[in-house]
Amino acid sequence: MSEPESDDLCHFEPPENLDGSVVEFRPEWRTEAVQTLARHLRAQEAFDRMAVLADALEQAGCDDPIILNHCRRCPAHYPDCWVIGFILPPDPQDEIPEPPGPVRQAVDRVTDRVIRLQLVVIGAGVLFLIVFLVVSLVRWMFPNL
Repeated sequence: MSEPESDDLCHFEPPENLDGSVVEFRPEWRTEAVQTLARHLRAQEAFDRMAVLADALEQAGCDDPIILNHCRRCPAHYPDCWVIGFILPPDPQDEIPEPPGPVRQAVDRVTDRVIRLQLVVIGAGVLFLIVFLVVSLVRWMFPNL
């Protein structure tokens, strides 16, 4: 079997195995060292050191060639790399919490008012354009007025 091309290893989502199943990440590979390293790589955006993560995963018992080759051979990684996503839970800073009830209602009221104001402004602009076109047409048709 030939080595996969580097482009074949670079996926935004976990790739499928030959049998069609999605690559599985075993919980025992999620050691303290692996988690600390993955957290550091994501925080520092130091994805040029993903090969070190592959070594740490191997030391934790990971033998999945798709995961290890992705870490070692993919030329470009991102903070939401699927391997790091397997290791770390989603970053809570990425989630925007839903505001409490009264705040949500106030935001909805303001949003509704802004939308209505935008519609009024658009309507006024359309009306101005129509008046301008009618006046221009009248001046063109009756230049002596």
